[in-house]
Amino acid sequence: MAAYTLQLLHFSDAEGGLLASTTAPNLAALVDAFDDTYANTLILAGGDNWIPGPFLAAGTDPAVRDAINAVTGSTITGTIPIAAADIAIHNLIGVEASALGNHDFDLGSNVLASALSPNSGWVGAQFVSVSANLVFGPSSPYYTDPVATDSALNGIYVDTLDFNVQSNVNAPATTTEVAEASSLKGKIAPATVITEGGEKIGVVGVTTQILETISSPSSAEIAGFPGGAGANGEVDNMDLLAAQLQPIIDELIAEGVNKIVLMSHLQIIGNEMVLATKLRGVDIILSAGSHQRMGDDTDVAVNFPGHDADFAYDYPYVTSGADGKTTVIVNTDNEYTYLGRLAVDFDENGDIIADSLTANAGINGAYAATSSNVAAAWGVSEADLATTAFAEGTKGGAVSQITTAVQEVINVKDGNVYGYSTVYLEGERGYVRGQETNLGDLSADANAATLKTALAGELGTNAAQEAYVVSIKNGGGIRAQIGTLSAPDPVDGSVDKLPPEGGVSQLDVENSLRFNNKLMAFDTTAEGLKAIIEHGVASYPNQGRFPQIGGLAFSFDPDLPAGSRVLSLALIDADGDTVVRLVENGTVLSDVPDVIRVITLNYMADGGDGYPMKANGSNFRYLLDDGSLGPVLDETSDLDANPPSNAMTEQKAFELYMRSNHATTETAFDQADTEMAGDLRIQNLNARTDTVLASTAETFNGNEANDVFDGSADDDVANGGAGEDILRGHAGNDRLFGDAGNDQLIGGAGDDHLVGGSGDDLLSGGTGRNSLHGGLGNDRAVFEGNQADYEVIHDGAALIVRARADATQETRLIGVETLAFADGDMAVTDNASAALVAGLYQQVMGRLPDLQGLQYWTGLLDKGASLGDVAISMILSPEAQGRGVGAASVAEITVDLLYSTLLGRPADEAGKAYHEASLAAGVPLSVVAGHFVHAPEMEPFQLAGAALDTTFLSPDLFTRTGTASNDVVFGGVGADVLVGGAGSDLLQGGRGIDTAVFQGNRADFDITYEHGKVIVTARNDTLDVDTLVNVERVTFDDGTLDLDTDATTLNLATLYGRVLDRQADLSGLSSALAAHVDGVSEGRLLLNMLHSPEAQTKGIAMSSSGDLSVETVYRALFGDQGTEGGLATYQALEAGGANLEDVADAMMHSNEMAAIRLTAADLDFFI
Repeated sequence: MAAYTLQLLHFSDAEGGLLASTTAPNLAALVDAFDDTYANTLILAGGDNWIPGPFLAAGTDPAVRDAINAVTGSTITGTIPIAAADIAIHNLIGVEASALGNHDFDLGSNVLASALSPNSGWVGAQFVSVSANLVFGPSSPYYTDPVATDSALNGIYVDTLDFNVQSNVNAPATTTEVAEASSLKGKIAPATVITEGGEKIGVVGVTTQILETISSPSSAEIAGFPGGAGANGEVDNMDLLAAQLQPIIDELIAEGVNKIVLMSHLQIIGNEMVLATKLRGVDIILSAGSHQRMGDDTDVAVNFPGHDADFAYDYPYVTSGADGKTTVIVNTDNEYTYLGRLAVDFDENGDIIADSLTANAGINGAYAATSSNVAAAWGVSEADLATTAFAEGTKGGAVSQITTAVQEVINVKDGNVYGYSTVYLEGERGYVRGQETNLGDLSADANAATLKTALAGELGTNAAQEAYVVSIKNGGGIRAQIGTLSAPDPVDGSVDKLPPEGGVSQLDVENSLRFNNKLMAFDTTAEGLKAIIEHGVASYPNQGRFPQIGGLAFSFDPDLPAGSRVLSLALIDADGDTVVRLVENGTVLSDVPDVIRVITLNYMADGGDGYPMKANGSNFRYLLDDGSLGPVLDETSDLDANPPSNAMTEQKAFELYMRSNHATTETAFDQADTEMAGDLRIQNLNARTDTVLASTAETFNGNEANDVFDGSADDDVANGGAGEDILRGHAGNDRLFGDAGNDQLIGGAGDDHLVGGSGDDLLSGGTGRNSLHGGLGNDRAVFEGNQADYEVIHDGAALIVRARADATQETRLIGVETLAFADGDMAVTDNASAALVAGLYQQVMGRLPDLQGLQYWTGLLDKGASLGDVAISMILSPEAQGRGVGAASVAEITVDLLYSTLLGRPADEAGKAYHEASLAAGVPLSVVAGHFVHAPEMEPFQLAGAALDTTFLSPDLFTRTGTASNDVVFGGVGADVLVGGAGSDLLQGGRGIDTAVFQGNRADFDITYEHGKVIVTARNDTLDVDTLVNVERVTFDDGTLDLDTDATTLNLATLYGRVLDRQADLSGLSSALAAHVDGVSEGRLLLNMLHSPEAQTKGIAMSSSGDLSVETVYRALFGDQGTEGGLATYQALEAGGANLEDVADAMMHSNEMAAIRLTAADLDFFI
């Protein structure tokens, strides 16, 4: 038989938002209806009694002041205390005690103290707030030096216990009983008692142990953990908490209290379920913070906006304590959506009679705060509610006065539309704390846009566009969706998620981004970014720390150990394409950006949600509302302590982004949220495969407009066309062609090929081995670092800029007039030989030089050949003979021919006589020819500086995709695709595995090999003949053919690198192959190369008579890779009677040669 029956009416996590105007009055009316149905009733709240947001903000508007004064008896004349409207609602409902939740501390201790305690006409909270494990000062039960005192809250804290860990304060339980709640209104206490029907009910409070990680208490500390500003390693620890609570419970029991309620705000209901089993003497646990809906078979869940219509657990949850006695746990959802009602019987020992829970099942449970439930509770129709449940003098009526006043302020804000969305913006707690959502993306992108704007103002547009910007915010900071929920017609149990009606308003944004954090920027590295993201997924799922991101994408495996879950990480562009790969298989890659700019919330930058941003960042600065960045802050300080009054906020950033990008219905945001399997920025590998680093190579063709291209992390190709274009390749081996206009070409990481075209262009190769062709105009090549960090080397017509710290970081430049370093510019001085060779091309060939030929001839000059030698070789060339100005042999080169070919006029008598006399006297022909090249009459034909640019970028030389004419198509570095089109084209692949594309099937073409070149002839048009050089594959409509490269070609190409220490040039290799076809052995070709003037500059050792030895040939070919055994073999051949040519030929066909022979992919001639 019951000795005592208690009714507990409870709710938690009120967190007033847009629902509160409807649900709070209804919940108050339900309490009013049930309060008197039992003689002994407790009304308790679980904490999080408010939350920053539009309801909280509107509650401080002067328009609300009269309503608060009228229903609470306050006499406020000035500023309304923050959260006064929320506390007033709790007062009017009749709350007798409340736990302290994390959101109660979101705005700091001063706000909490001002809301709870009477001041300036405000009556304060008419209930006590309880928490036993928070330390506010010396009187707290678990105070230990040197924990600082929270001056704001210590003043309203009352120690109601004899127990204290300090020996000089601790005392055994005495008749000094724990104070009644009615005497503690507006105060904070560790425990209290409430007397109902002559029986004392003990009430003990506990607050989440991770408070300092997820909120902003000023100086309040968590018992049992190190003190000091911010989080200090606090974690959920139920064993510690049980040990702290048990002495307090025991004290209540010792004082004769045998019915005890634990008000527990631990965020995760599983914590309460574990804690219950570790405590003795606790009868009821009011769980809070987790928003878990409990209900029984008689309860009906409701589709409140942002709340699913289901129950996670039975009401109540029944378990046993450490003493084996029954303990029940109850919980409700947030935003005043449900009133919990528990009627329970106790025996004479104060123990729960378990059968009473079954007997009262029709009463116990969760009552949704709807008008129909209010009408049922009051026994009236909904039409009569205004004169009954909400009449003057009722709880519902009084609460309604406040919520109506607040709602009127809110309505004004709902009319302020920032922009439009055609889709529901997912911000519900269960989503933003465990997966990517479209609202998380949108808010993160908005924050990133503000930083990009600030960087443009600080660094200049160009530098800002090169910067890598990412945005990180915590999912827990998104408090609500933007959109509406509706049951379909006919009802089928599902819920339609609809776009926000009338656009995205100020109210929507304030309701969703309720904390309105300030924005803070800082710099990090790839390693730092990975560490930050690892923290975000370390406690998965359903943690407020879970990140919502912009400017990056990552994959993670939640089954791996925390700290090692992120497997792929990349920077992405606005279209979601990967631009820089950062992490692969959990490892940070090499050649990643040195600096990544991060925009985040000041709460997170200072360690909120435990984020290690200080440990992995530098250059922390607030973003200001004028679009600039504030001064650099001391990262060892409290970054969140004194934000500037003009700091940019996340709500303002969202507004600016919507007005800029989605201001009309035509430009409305339209990215619908996806299931986890469809998420691209945050890829949970338990739900989908990893595509973060998937190939996303792009091809872009601009037009006459000023185009902007952002490439991917793969090998991109971009042609700017006319206009002043900005082409950014990012990672990968990119090919960027500016064409006309003053263009900006930024290669990024990888081996890039940049061609400026006409105009004054800016080129930046970035890291890797790059090729930069300036083209027409005055062009600048930009390098990171100072001049002293690089060596600048002339190499024929080209210039090489090589990093001193890493020789693999090398840029080859042609036609660039200025090198720009961090400490100043350097004017480029052309190789004088290039100007002279350009003159010879014009006189002998009748044209401007092609890049390959110019590089070949100037390279020979740099290695010791004379200009006279070059002139004679050009005159002997088939091209010169075809023009009728050449000669078939040296014997045919006369003084008259030199005059007519080089100077373009007949010989004068005196000059002719002088040069003929020189030849007769034994002066070499090359010396005589050199006099002509250096003659003043040749100077007009010499080209230098910007004039020499025309030799590199004439349309016939740098067509990337062929036309109907005879074209030359260059690939450059990387894996190129070359399309000649109609006509007889020359396709030069350059470095990498290159592919030539032909229309038609393989059977439509003949393929022949000719001295290092591949000839492709159309069978239906023998005049359509394409020549392929450095091309490894040919693609037809019916398949792809890998081109063969014979061993002789590879052998001879290998000689260039072994003997001459350079790549083969096409002209030299072709001549050698032609000689081989005519019967010259590979051994003889090796010996000829060793005898060449170029080889002699390498120090090839010969005897006094100019002969080579077997050892000299062997060492020149195999170097240190050769073995003494191998050398002995060839010396034995010679001793057996073989001549040196035969020995050399044996070397060329040996296994040792096969080991060092170039592959087809390596056989790329310089372009």
